Amino acid sequence: MQRINISIKRMYWICKNGNSYIRYIIENLFVRSFDNLRKNLKPQQWKFLYQEIPRDFRNVYYEQTEKDKGPLSNILHLIKTENISSICILKKLIKRKSFC
Repeated sequence: MQRINISIKRMYWICKNGNSYIRYIIENLFVRSFDNLRKNLKPQQWKFLYQEIPRDFRNVYYEQTEKDKGPLSNILHLIKTENISSICILKKLIKRKSFC
């Protein structure tokens, strides 16, 4: 846990001192990885770690998780759970009318 906390602090420093491209990369790769980290930690550990995450990163993480709940989440869910081609995915979405 200590290493994770230190890594988050370092990435935050890099993000704050980097240019817009660096911030974009960190927000879309590093912060996006929090979801996977959350799945691999016990609830108590995640709660503790989440409190240690800088507020800016928490805001970005919150925005990402909210966006993931939108219409595109149906597509992502199908891609993750079913090993099928994109044409089959589109056909299923059209049948369900869940693409809008």
